[in-house]
Amino acid sequence: MTSKKRGWIGLLAVAAMTVAAAGLWAGGQGEAKGAATAGPVKLTVWDVHTVEGENAIMNAVIARFQKDHPNVTVERTARQLDDDKTATMAALNAGAGPDVVTANNGETEMGPMVRAGYIVNLDSYSAKYGWEKNYLSPSLWNRAKYTTDGKTFGTGSLYGVPIMGELVGVYYNRDLFDKLGIAVPKTFADFEAAAEKLKAAGVVPIAYGAAEVWPFFQIWADILAATLSDQIGSAAAQKWLSDAVIKGDPSIKWTDPAVLKAAQIIKRWADTGYFTKGFTGLAINDALQLFLAGKTGMFVQGSWFASDVAKASFNAGMFAFPPMKASDGMVSQVGGMTTPNGINKASKNKDLAAAFLDIMLSSTDAHAIERDNFMLPPTIPADLKGVKLGIVVYDLLQLWNDMNKNDRVGQYLDWTTPDMGSQDAGPLMLAGNLTPEQFCQKMQATYTAWITSKK
Repeated sequence: MTSKKRGWIGLLAVAAMTVAAAGLWAGGQGEAKGAATAGPVKLTVWDVHTVEGENAIMNAVIARFQKDHPNVTVERTARQLDDDKTATMAALNAGAGPDVVTANNGETEMGPMVRAGYIVNLDSYSAKYGWEKNYLSPSLWNRAKYTTDGKTFGTGSLYGVPIMGELVGVYYNRDLFDKLGIAVPKTFADFEAAAEKLKAAGVVPIAYGAAEVWPFFQIWADILAATLSDQIGSAAAQKWLSDAVIKGDPSIKWTDPAVLKAAQIIKRWADTGYFTKGFTGLAINDALQLFLAGKTGMFVQGSWFASDVAKASFNAGMFAFPPMKASDGMVSQVGGMTTPNGINKASKNKDLAAAFLDIMLSSTDAHAIERDNFMLPPTIPADLKGVKLGIVVYDLLQLWNDMNKNDRVGQYLDWTTPDMGSQDAGPLMLAGNLTPEQFCQKMQATYTAWITSKK
């Protein structure tokens, strides 16, 4: 997951609130894979699934888990990602914390946790429950793996399990596009032409907020995938991004012409009014509200906002960020698995925690709830049967299938180094405090320092 996430829900004593959620599981398929542990037990869960759709899924997972384990009370705390990271690392450092912890991918959390010995190697549980065999794809599972010494990302043992997949696409106001005669862009030139038409009509082209750092990395990564693909081809660009984020390849150059071009493009968008006025001080949730209010034509953001977008007063859709030229084919689209959860090595309920992770990942009822809440199930391909063409959930599921079919599930660039996600060079560049060249140099310096520190 990401480096998204969004408001705080707080502590949920789920035993008192699962009646409604349990109804979602009526007639469930008996998915329990182990006997309930005898005696009263409390299982604590910390996660970052705070948006409406993800929260509903987690509540339903808890209801199913407690149906299989009636002696277990689940206490859940859901927080914004940065708040959760602070609380989790403080607790783990003290030898405490919940049974089920957030273990965000890469160097954001998972790598440091593995090196410190804070979380459980999940290989035996994956084999027992068939996680890697039955869900997601090998390239996606690699994003929750480290070697046991915690030095190498993307290979080795499994340390986290997601509730679903996720992607970053381009939400758009379908009604507004139709009114202005704008077709879904097939190339980068089409995309900018659409932005110009919106702007000429008095509509802000793209809802964007730079008050938080992570949204910058997502929109810029999509642009970068297009410029890299134009320079070296889409397959090579996919490998470049993986080598940078997963492998930490020292030959990667963030001063490469394609990287600089992507920086120049997003800076030009900021300078020419493609983004919401005052975007430098705007939170991404505020940008979402502007899009939902019909004040912008597009919103380049993640599938975690799909349930909100589906409730807009206008007909919304989603499309893939386009290539520079049509012959490039589909370019990498930012995506992967939603923020994984792992098991605290200090937990006294490791097997129960693993059973919880299994239900979180594999329940077919949960998959249906995910689809109903406009989220991406971990099954590939996603089932489109009965989904109406021309609505945002159809576009979302189709894009997920296309990304996986074409091996174009891209990378979250803020996973690249432990401090990349806190680097504000991108927002500073957009605010005019850094040139694109200086931005690229700062990216290179951060990357080089990290690679050097691992030697």
